[in-house]
Amino acid sequence: MLRLILRRLVLAPVLVFGVATVVFFTARLLPGDPLEGLATPDTDPQYVPRMRHQLGLDRPLPEQYARWMQACLLHGDLGTSLIARRPVRDLLREALPNTLRLTTLALALRWTLALTLGIASALRRGRRAETGVRVLTLVVDAMPGFVLGVLLQLLFAYKLRWLPPEGMASVDAASMPALERCGDALAHLALPVLVLGVDGVAVLSRHVRASVLEALGRDHVRAARARGLDERAVVWRHGIRNGIAPIVTLLGLSLPGLVAGSLLIEAIFSWPGMGWLTIHAALTRDQPVLLATTLLAASLVVIGNLAADVAAATADPRTREPGGAHP
Repeated sequence: MLRLILRRLVLAPVLVFGVATVVFFTARLLPGDPLEGLATPDTDPQYVPRMRHQLGLDRPLPEQYARWMQACLLHGDLGTSLIARRPVRDLLREALPNTLRLTTLALALRWTLALTLGIASALRRGRRAETGVRVLTLVVDAMPGFVLGVLLQLLFAYKLRWLPPEGMASVDAASMPALERCGDALAHLALPVLVLGVDGVAVLSRHVRASVLEALGRDHVRAARARGLDERAVVWRHGIRNGIAPIVTLLGLSLPGLVAGSLLIEAIFSWPGMGWLTIHAALTRDQPVLLATTLLAASLVVIGNLAADVAAATADPRTREPGGAHP
């Protein structure tokens, strides 16, 4: 397993900077000049050329790439936003905790629903309740996240007025008592967490169902029942516990979906996180911000896949590479 982890750690930076390289050259080759949007009729005509020279945008493309790589690798300098005129590092420091808060809660909701529905479907196999649950999850899963987000926003925010439509907090949240401020924050989290959390539940619950049914059909489970052991103990100890273990490997693979899904969800609910920052940077061609958010998103995806590989090797030794060190 040690060799597996080391190989993934060696490949991780290559994958991350490979993605960033593609984004870098794609953004540079797009038509138009992002600095032109900063100029107004009253702006000094020399302002844009001066800024372009100051930021190094007038240099050859390979030189721009080399300077950017050197700044990132040696100094950890992600540059300055062309639009906000602030260090990109500060923008990420503000946006990342908001996205982590949203995605962590959404991941917890997704897996709670998937485990609950999957186990319930396995234990009630062939009954009407199982069919109803599977149809409902498939309908929800077939609906694009942005469509579901808009529908729930229209229903709960604008029609029923139960929940706020967007943002992280109300305008007067700072003046609220602590308990009321906490409730306001949870109310703003409800819709985006729900939309992001239910995405993929149908697929995960089917994996859980199949895994639990496979565990319950093994010989040692039938032998335990033949010995007269309590059915609840048999189901929990031999079925659910053994059936859930292989599903843990899918936990890391859920991260890429959350990262991608948060882009549109944050835009719909005006959530000031990494997704909103990325979309705004793409629309305004704020290349330093776009490169930084891409690097961070690619890093999260690589980390998620590494966690999935390690979990798979831990749960099933047969997945380990030949010659790898065993714990």
